[in-house]
Formats: sequence, structure tokens, C-alpha cells
Amino acid sequence: MARVWERSLRRINLPVAYSEGFNPRLKLHFGLALPTGFESEGEFLDIDIDPDVRLAANAAEAEAQAASAQESGATTARVLDLETTRRAIDTATPDGITVQALAEINRKELSLQQAVTSCSWEFATTLDAPSLQRIVDTTLAADSLLLDRERKGKKMTDDIRPQILDLQVQHRTDVDGPRLVAELGTQPRALRPAEFLAAIDMPSKETARVLRTHQWIIYNEGEPAREPLVAGAPTTANTEVFAV
Repeated sequence: MARVWERSLRRINLPVAYSEGFNPRLKLHFGLALPTGFESEGEFLDIDIDPDVRLAANAAEAEAQAASAQESGATTARVLDLETTRRAIDTATPDGITVQALAEINRKELSLQQAVTSCSWEFATTLDAPSLQRIVDTTLAADSLLLDRERKGKKMTDDIRPQILDLQVQHRTDVDGPRLVAELGTQPRALRPAEFLAAIDMPSKETARVLRTHQWIIYNEGEPAREPLVAGAPTTANTEVFAV
């Protein structure tokens, strides 16, 4: 996937900043990895733009910035129109990847890997609603849920109950059957959906589909959770892509 993005951005000559060293690479920062075989409604990618490039939300704002720079006698730097750029990236990416949004972010914020505090997951299963509700009630009532993990070649037992932040049965009219919906913590170590299913004794054969619906960030205690695309006020030439 990293190669796909590199080729796509080069194809439209996007002014991406490069790393230093013997083998310079485009400065791209991906969010939390999606486990193999699972689906997602949206993924995030941070792109470092050349520091000499200024960003504008749309064509009108780009023209206004250019005119203002010319009137002040300043050297006119390239202004990148984010809406036009979003459409260009969307055209350059392969079928199956749709760029939904592009926004300027504050590079002083944490990286996506560090900033995301939890993810929402939707599990389609073959179980009926009463069976799912029993699993939910049992899981939420548990004081602890022990899970054997391997870390740096050593087997460890972790209590993953604190990382199950929310769990419920969701009834929807647009899909067949009930859904098990969970919000799983990602810090200090992400609770993977496969680990979660193993901890609640959900047989893998009962799980038909696993979908990541949201990635949440909470910067300050007491603040509502929000998604990465609105991670901060624009202050520097960096962009964040929301794509599926």
C-alpha cells in the first residue's frame, strides 16, 4: 500500500517533502495497520508537503493568497488548492481507493500511530440477537479478561478488559441480522479484533465479517472523541488524507 501511494502522488507531481539520507523517500505517515482480511470504512494518511508550498482549502482561497502575496511584494510561493488536489489524487489512485477528504493539519500534533486512542469495530456474525446479548452482558460484567500474548518472543498474560471501552448489540434495518459493535482501545498496545473475539469466546466460524468503522482521538481528558481528519488547526504545510 505504501508503494501504491508513492506512485500515485508522484504521478500527479504533488510537492511532497522527502526524507534525508542516502535513499530519500516521500514523507508519508500511515495510521494504525488494518489486520489482513478485515475491512475498513476509511483509512488515514499524513503527507508532509514541501515547506515552500502554501495550502489553501479551495481554488478561490488559493487565488486570494496569491493575490495578497503579489500586492505585498512578497515572493509568490506555490499555493496548493486542497480540493483540486483531492480530486487529482483520487484520479491517480487505483480502482478500489477513493479519496474522500483532504485537510491541512497541525504537525505539532502526535502522529496517527500515537494519537489514535481507540477504534470502533463492527462484527457481522451468524448468531442471533439473544446470543449476542448474552456475550455482551457476560463480557461487560467480567472484572478481568485474560489473554495470552507473545511480546518480543516471550509469552505474557494480559488483562484486556480495560481496553473494551464499549460493547453492544446493534440492530440495523439496512443489513441482515444484528451486529456486535465494540470500541477497542489502542494504547499502550492495541487490542486487535481477533484477540478480542478470542477473549470473549466468540468462535471464529461465527464471525462472517469484521469492519473498522472509526478511529478515535482524545487529546485532553474530558473532551469528546474525534476522528483524525480534524486533528488540529492548520498551521503548517502538512496534509491528511482520508481514503477508502
